[in-house]
Amino acid sequence: MNRKQLQKLKKSIYEKINIEVLPLEDSLIKLSPFYPIASGSEAEGDFFKRFNTLFANSIQKYKNKGVLKDFWIKDHKQYVNYIITLIKTERAIEYGIDDIEGRRNEALEYINRKLCCFNTEVRYEFLKELQQMELLTKISMTRLKHTNYYQNEELKGEAGLKLSKLCFENVEYGTIVDMLDEDIEKFSKVSDPTIKEHFTRTDAEKIRELLIAGKPFYVYRGFVVDENEYVRAGKKVDGDDYYKQNAGIGISYSIDRDVALYFCYYGLSFNEDGTDNEYTKSHITDRLPDSLTTRQDRIDKDRDLISMRRNALKKKPILCKFLVEPEQIAGTHTKRSEAELNILPEDLKVIDYKIATSIEIAEALNNYTTKSWDDLNDVPYLYRANGVVITAFIENGRKYYVYADADDVNEKANAIRNKMLNGEIVDWHTEMKNIYLDNALQLPKDIEPLKTTPRWLEWLMRKPERMLRSKGQKYLAAN
Repeated sequence: MNRKQLQKLKKSIYEKINIEVLPLEDSLIKLSPFYPIASGSEAEGDFFKRFNTLFANSIQKYKNKGVLKDFWIKDHKQYVNYIITLIKTERAIEYGIDDIEGRRNEALEYINRKLCCFNTEVRYEFLKELQQMELLTKISMTRLKHTNYYQNEELKGEAGLKLSKLCFENVEYGTIVDMLDEDIEKFSKVSDPTIKEHFTRTDAEKIRELLIAGKPFYVYRGFVVDENEYVRAGKKVDGDDYYKQNAGIGISYSIDRDVALYFCYYGLSFNEDGTDNEYTKSHITDRLPDSLTTRQDRIDKDRDLISMRRNALKKKPILCKFLVEPEQIAGTHTKRSEAELNILPEDLKVIDYKIATSIEIAEALNNYTTKSWDDLNDVPYLYRANGVVITAFIENGRKYYVYADADDVNEKANAIRNKMLNGEIVDWHTEMKNIYLDNALQLPKDIEPLKTTPRWLEWLMRKPERMLRSKGQKYLAAN
């Protein structure tokens, strides 16, 4: 088929789609979460109550000033355009037109972004009605539902329970695998991934392997319980109840044990509304800048903080291991480096559990955060005994990084570190800058100095035999 014939075919397909979608447009207009304000059926003050707390607080200063309604009417018109575009592009793709996936994805992302501003009840009603209309592919409808679960901090209460059930009940196994295939294909197009992007992809690939293998596999969940609370619903003599979970129930699990232990830390560190709890303490390593902080320093500090919190809260951190069938997976969320699976609790079997130690949680916390590095600003410790080390300094209002061989700088750097740990006042900023610049390294051309990639990390850790010393070499941080 030549180009002219192809264009003619596409035109006829779009004409057919337009005819199919036209009778649906009135229902789609009324489905808009902005319709009550755009149609005039609801006053601004009442419509304001439809938003979630976080978004409502961000626009509170504009309330009752006569400016929000115009923005919302504009949002309504854009929503209508995007929801109709989404449905039309989905149908075009089904007809074999595959060069418009970008437009489909843009429409899906816009709808998700706007819907996530609303409270849980509004989201639930919108998703329920849209699902009943059966206009989207299973993948797109599932992505809409899952995104509005993941990006929701108000899942407590009846509305949260309804939304959770809507998002994860009756999800087809094949849809989950297809979604993973799409994600993995997208991840594979990143030519030089950061550490976070690398683990995001490998997590997705591991989960897919487990699903298509067709065999039961283990997942983990970390949570905290009261000292007298039981994890299992029964004892061995109680039969099936022994394998059911009683405390710490949820629908988020991970194939990564470290991630589960991280959520033990989370449960000890944050209140139910996501705010920090009041239990904190200073640590001797707080005196050190990142340039003189080691991974072990961070672990020791986190261990002590975790021990203090679990004693103050009188809580037990639990690492629980479950067995699940691949067909019971109701969702996957690989974009946060958490290797997350969504499973309804009744579809799981509790295999065993343990009370996690503070050192276990601290080590897992640091393993988990390492998987989330995108650039040097994410790295909380830059110092080590061997390999390549890094320092940062500010000069004329700009931030720079300098790389050096640990063997060349450690004697002087350790002296500064020990003085600071002993409480002495030290101009560490200037001293470290001079020490590192005198012994600076030039990175290989295939390693970006500010981007934390697996190749970058390997180069730091293995201390390459051939290192190009370049006195005064510094790398400007991105503005």
